[in-house]
Amino acid sequence: MAQNEMTPTDAPSDQSVLERILGTSDHKTIGRMWMLAGAAVLAAGMAVSLVAAIEQISLASFSIAADGDELVQIWSSGRTFTLIGGVVALLVGLATYLVPLQVGSSAIAFGRGANAAFWIWFISVDLLVVSYLLNGGPGGGRRDFVALWALSLGGALIGIMWALICVATTVLAARAPGMTLERAPISAWAFGVWALLGLVSLPILLGQLVLSYIDVRYEYLSSYTRLASAIDSISLAPAIYWLAIPAMGIAAEVVGVHSGQPIRFHKSVMAGIGALSIMAFGGDFLGFAGIARTFDAETELGFKAIAFDNGLLVVALFGALLPLLVIMGLISDSLRSGRASMNPSMLGALGGGALVLLGAIAALLGTIEPIVGFFADLANRTPDVPDFLQLNGTSFNAGVTALVIGGAVLASIGAAHHWAHKIWGRYLTDGLGNLSITAVLLGSLATAIGNIGAGTRSQPALPQIDSSPLSGVELFNAITALGVALALLGVAIFALDLLKTATSKRDDTERWSGHTLEWSTDSPPPLANFAVAPSVGSAFPLLDLAGDESDDGESADAREEVDA
Repeated sequence: MAQNEMTPTDAPSDQSVLERILGTSDHKTIGRMWMLAGAAVLAAGMAVSLVAAIEQISLASFSIAADGDELVQIWSSGRTFTLIGGVVALLVGLATYLVPLQVGSSAIAFGRGANAAFWIWFISVDLLVVSYLLNGGPGGGRRDFVALWALSLGGALIGIMWALICVATTVLAARAPGMTLERAPISAWAFGVWALLGLVSLPILLGQLVLSYIDVRYEYLSSYTRLASAIDSISLAPAIYWLAIPAMGIAAEVVGVHSGQPIRFHKSVMAGIGALSIMAFGGDFLGFAGIARTFDAETELGFKAIAFDNGLLVVALFGALLPLLVIMGLISDSLRSGRASMNPSMLGALGGGALVLLGAIAALLGTIEPIVGFFADLANRTPDVPDFLQLNGTSFNAGVTALVIGGAVLASIGAAHHWAHKIWGRYLTDGLGNLSITAVLLGSLATAIGNIGAGTRSQPALPQIDSSPLSGVELFNAITALGVALALLGVAIFALDLLKTATSKRDDTERWSGHTLEWSTDSPPPLANFAVAPSVGSAFPLLDLAGDESDDGESADAREEVDA
């Protein structure tokens, strides 16, 4: 049993607002900074991705980019800012703000370090922008700024990993008395698992960037376009399911509140999230294993495609589907037995879970070719796979990634609406929330359909202009561009609503409350989070305090026993 002995180090002073922000150890201030910055960078990254998608509507010639390298540069920057600068930052912000409150801690572990982590990430993202603007990054033409790209992206990863250490340590070592890991809120558990998985996955990408820096600095590469594959270690399935872990936790938490029926099989959902994290560790065969390094004069350190005939990869893609189905099934149990209120919180949480599940199902299309090849090898025959199912190295993988990223974005929007009053002291706008969720949902679906459809027609994963006839590819690329535009609209609406809420006056009206510890304190909470240090007796402490019973007459303790 972990004891909560942490105390915040901040105290009221006559410092300026800027000084208090730069020197704060209050996880609530730090979490808000992550969320606001993440939403802004996410919108900017998607805007750049839209430019790349528009360029590919017509493959006859270049209309926006000057050449193929510049197109890869634009595409790479959009993907990087969307993923590492946007979605991950939003989730880190939510985790930094909510986890200490949910586990009953007065502060986040290593508060000063949590603040430093944000500023390392923020400065690194700024340098990343500079590197792209000065013709650096994959596809860039200036060696010094390509090297700056590797350094700044590595710095952003270090900032994220430092923040994840703070989150994971808080979950593991700063829980309230009586809160075992089994009694931790599902979303806090999910954020903890997510943080731990990130701490073993992101160093693989960091190692890739170190090698990329050496390759660039000492001129081992003839073309910097190949560096675009470095981020594949976290952007392709199953590694991209890393983002699904907090999305599933958020979905379970939000549905449990807004359906009026807490998730009955608490431990089963936690086990499903743990199983998903095992399947989502794909960096080992999507990272260094996917790169062939050779000093052959002809290939000049050439890169090969990810080895999708890897048996472990196929197992992971199938294995990830089962825990996702279990988690969504247990969430639907609360929907069925409770009285669901379909507000933006619910729509975002459920839409996010549905997109992630759809992405995991779609990813199985990529296993057909290696499975057929495996059995053909056993029979000593040549594999006979239709052209439209030969998806390795095509834009198909970008379609799967779009679904999972869209799911994480929807879950983040749902979480922001659910906890907005706790975070800002004011609710986000329901109408704008419904509009942003609808746009992101439809946009993610269209983006996935466009990329997967183009992949079945052999469009390469890296964008390129090809005047040779590719039946139907340009139509699918137009669908992709429309999808990115819709998703961008939704994210922009959310970011503006978030900024408006953050700068508005406090509203003391509380529309709903949950069953976990963050709902037992003020909105927003005071500096030390709780007036009295909480003590926990079950997974639903506020139901215990109120003496409430579930719909079937069982107490929270009884529900725990049933689940055990």
